[in-house]
Amino acid sequence: MAVKSRRYDQLRFALSAIIGAAGLTALATFFWPSPPAGPAGTAVEAGPGQVEHRFEVRDGALEAGSRLVRARAGDRVTLRVLSDQDDELHVHGYDLTRQLQAGQAGELSWMADRAGRFEVELHDSHQTLTTLEIMPR
Repeated sequence: MAVKSRRYDQLRFALSAIIGAAGLTALATFFWPSPPAGPAGTAVEAGPGQVEHRFEVRDGALEAGSRLVRARAGDRVTLRVLSDQDDELHVHGYDLTRQLQAGQAGELSWMADRAGRFEVELHDSHQTLTTLEIMPR
């Protein structure tokens, strides 16, 4: 009888662990932060290993472009921004900047070599343009 009781306890423990892990996974999925909803994305057709997105900014706010840009480590990421006013584009985590001139498209292109989530912002307007999510290969 002691063997049955012990086996029952092991089964109950394993079942509790599985249910607990499933519950934690569900909670993590539900509470994982996602970027705020914004205008429809403007992804550009690019070759393998290349990610290109276009953005339009009016009065310092995003008018067209994706609030989330996804890529993989090793991809070449290109962001093109057209703004109606002068500003500075900045990619956090990579410390990349590009001066934007009103009415002219500015481009920032680099090899994504760090995984993580990085804000891309307009410095002068103090606005987050998009969130860059780089997944490991």
